Amino acid sequence: MARQVQTKDGIVSLNINGHRFILLELMYQLLLDHQKSALDWLLDQHTHKFGSILADEMGLGKTITAIALIYTLHFTLKQ
Repeated sequence: MARQVQTKDGIVSLNINGHRFILLELMYQLLLDHQKSALDWLLDQHTHKFGSILADEMGLGKTITAIALIYTLHFTLKQ
């Protein structure tokens, strides 16, 4: 899974497996590197229509990653 990120006018465009997802640049910048990787993985799972569970050590940001996932899917569908 290769992540391609493009930023323009405050919008981040993620290209994952040939699918384009968009979200606000501010939200993307708030994510730490491991959270961006988790978001990429969850979006990759979504493109394959797999259900997935994100689990890691306590305090690594699963909540903000899940919020970013929901927001990204919502924002992408509105475009």
